[in-house]
Amino acid sequence: MDSSVAPIGRWRPKSLLPLIAVVLTVSSGLVLLGWAFDISALKRCFNGLTPVNPLTAVCFLGLGGQLLLRLKAPKLADLISGAVVLVGAARIGAYVLGATFPMDQLLFQKAVSNRHEPNRMALITSVMFVTLGMSMILTNQRNAVAKLIAQIAASISTLTILFVLDCYALRTVDPNGPTIPMALHTAWMFGAVAASAFILSGKEGALTSLSSNTSASLVSRRLLWSTLLVPLGLCLAIQKLQQAGGVSTATGEALLATAISGALGLTIWMGSVFAHRSEESLRKAEAENRQTKEYLREILDCDPNLIFIKDRDGRFILANKMCASVFGKTPEELVGCTEMELSSEHEEIQRFLNADRRVIDTGEELWLPNERITGVEGHTHWLQTIKKRIRSFSGSEYHVLGISTDVTDRVNHESQLASAAQQIQDLYDQAPCGYHSLGPDGTVILMNETELRWLGYTREEVVGKAKYIDLIAPGFKQDFVEGFASLQENVPSREVELCLIRKDGAELPVIAMAAKAVDEEGRFVSSRTTIFDLSERQAAERRVVAAMREAERANKAKSEFLSRMSHELRTPLNSILGFAQLLELEGLPKKKLESVHQIARGGKHLLNMINEILDISRIESGTFGMSLEPVEICTTLREAVNLVKPIADTKPVRLVFDESKCRDVHAFADRQRLLQVCLNLLSNAIKYNVDHGSVTITVESADKDRVLVSVADTGIGIEASEVENLFSPFARLGAERLEIEGTGLGLALSKGLVESMGGTLTFKANEPSGSIFSVELPGAQSEIVRREAEVTNIVEAGHVWEGSRTVLLIEDNAANIELVERILETRPGVSLLVAMQGRLGIDLATRHQPDVVFLDLNLPDIQGQEVLRILRNLEETKNIPIIVTSADATPKQVRTLQAAGADDYITKPLDIPGFLSVLDGILSREKLVA
Repeated sequence: MDSSVAPIGRWRPKSLLPLIAVVLTVSSGLVLLGWAFDISALKRCFNGLTPVNPLTAVCFLGLGGQLLLRLKAPKLADLISGAVVLVGAARIGAYVLGATFPMDQLLFQKAVSNRHEPNRMALITSVMFVTLGMSMILTNQRNAVAKLIAQIAASISTLTILFVLDCYALRTVDPNGPTIPMALHTAWMFGAVAASAFILSGKEGALTSLSSNTSASLVSRRLLWSTLLVPLGLCLAIQKLQQAGGVSTATGEALLATAISGALGLTIWMGSVFAHRSEESLRKAEAENRQTKEYLREILDCDPNLIFIKDRDGRFILANKMCASVFGKTPEELVGCTEMELSSEHEEIQRFLNADRRVIDTGEELWLPNERITGVEGHTHWLQTIKKRIRSFSGSEYHVLGISTDVTDRVNHESQLASAAQQIQDLYDQAPCGYHSLGPDGTVILMNETELRWLGYTREEVVGKAKYIDLIAPGFKQDFVEGFASLQENVPSREVELCLIRKDGAELPVIAMAAKAVDEEGRFVSSRTTIFDLSERQAAERRVVAAMREAERANKAKSEFLSRMSHELRTPLNSILGFAQLLELEGLPKKKLESVHQIARGGKHLLNMINEILDISRIESGTFGMSLEPVEICTTLREAVNLVKPIADTKPVRLVFDESKCRDVHAFADRQRLLQVCLNLLSNAIKYNVDHGSVTITVESADKDRVLVSVADTGIGIEASEVENLFSPFARLGAERLEIEGTGLGLALSKGLVESMGGTLTFKANEPSGSIFSVELPGAQSEIVRREAEVTNIVEAGHVWEGSRTVLLIEDNAANIELVERILETRPGVSLLVAMQGRLGIDLATRHQPDVVFLDLNLPDIQGQEVLRILRNLEETKNIPIIVTSADATPKQVRTLQAAGADDYITKPLDIPGFLSVLDGILSREKLVA
């Protein structure tokens, strides 16, 4: 629908414009045809009254054409309307001047000048063309004032047309009079033009109230027809009365009818204005009211709270979406319902209804912190509600307004927090240590059950009443006072041992660790202290100390006993072995000589056992000396194999040892003790083997950090039940029944030796029979190989420096100078300057700016320390790296020279790899700086 023109009745007003244009065009065209072919009926439009002037027809033809062109060519339409205005204005001018208007004779001159049908454009017609032509031009403007003027002009023209029509209706028009009146159908065509002006400007100006789509405007538009018919009917009645009375009819009746029409039309228009405004205001108010309700509804529905209004019977009058959702309904469905109908929990609902009636009856405001309500599907909601009394819409009764906040999550969270707090309190009270908090004055403000139980007090006797210092033994009060004061002064806390006094007077030794709590401004609020009962620990410590003392005493007694026993046994053994050897040299008979051999063997066995017992004793006491160094495993094993090979051949037992798989394998150990362990393991493997059995020695060093030596035999093996005591002293595990010689000390001694070297000795069964003993030791690199690799790597890592590098050597020893020259031959690109005196060295350093200076301390003219000081103070040499070389390697000397400005310190005799490493590092650094 067009926004500028409202519908009139059932039609769209602008749809009438083409019809009006066609009527004007066809009517004026018929008139022109009548003049062209002298057809009187066409001239008079079949009414037999005054004919239409041909010039008038042309003007109406132009007005009809401009209506057709208005939408597509508005400027051309305005040009045509302007031409019509000019024609009317010219005709008015001729009338005023009393001149003949030539345009009247221009068209159809003969017919128009015929004396039988004289014809001129009437003066009123000319005025109407000017008025309505200007009106049509103004309706094409966007200015509201212009359209208002067009409406006024059209209204005046309409009244004129009504007057003409009334004259024709009352038959007061004299077509044969001296002045040609306006033709009847000219008046109708002017009415069509005026209607077009109203249609084109109806949405603005004075006709807004008539052209809108309100009911008042519709009624007013229908009443306008009465402005045409009622006055005309009234005038006709008057005319009939006059004619019946013999009074002649005059134009006064027509004028009266026109005046009545105008007054009636004005009245209807004014009424429509007021009615339109009232209806528009009402519509606007209703729209605003509707928008306000929708807006308030949207606000209510967006509110996360439950908002509702209920009457005295508990029926919902209003509810927001959140409130309705609790009951599984929409706000519209909830209205008119009661909570009794929505929930099965009638007891709680009755409580709500009682509260609602109390609010309505007393007018007091109720605050309900926790209301439980059962909603849809039995879900429980906890609500925090405020209820107020408000008047109903009619004002005749009171309702209750409720605003509830769903605090279900908070209640559940608080319940969980309460449960967690109770758990924390239980943990606090039942902790295996004591907790307490002290206020700024030392008063106990918190204490857990553990500490209360230790002290024998109840919570009521201590918390908030006792000062903690009163619970401390006199000898520890000062420590507590100082510690508590330090804690308040931001001094880091430390553990403090205190002695507390129990309620029964007994002492309780504790250790305390305190922290502090402060407020937002950093002020001390309270201390938080943890204490541990030292009673059991001190008792345990005393038991441990006593046990250690007893163990030390026993160990000392054992050592003294073994030492004494060794001395006491060695003395007679010396005689036994000595005289046995003398008897063997005297050429005794064979039988007696065999007896002497038995005596000698028994004595040697006893001597070996004494030595092993002493070794075990020294290992256990930590006095067993070890010389740990890289040991070549292959050499050590070869020596052990060679030593036991005669015993193996006697058994006989086959020894299997592949030296090729252990070459260049080294372990970090004591060589003599490692050989002793290997001999022990090999001897046992041979002794406890079977005839024609085998002993296999293997070495594994896949991981260079560890070396594994295994001795596997095919002998009698060890029972699983006896493995636990395998490495215990004097445990022979049933070997004595086999009449195999031994003391039962070898494995215990071997295990102690291996562990003293940082290794482990383990056992496992050898399937299908026999035993495997494995020694695992830290891996090592041969000292010779390590040294050669170190020198080779450093020499090979030397740089062929691009450009010249200069080294200044300040040294008075010719041999040392020659050594440095030989060393620098491995560094092409590095030249050497030599100064055998300190002052000459300073001069060379100043003039040549070497890359590095090697400075000896003992010089013939001045000491090296003075040379170092001078070089560091000179602007030219203060940044040159200086390396001191000296035989004095005491830490104090090194620190003194480094503090004086030395970059490094190398001791004599020179270590070539170390010397080159220092040199390369400095030259590389200098290169990066450059």
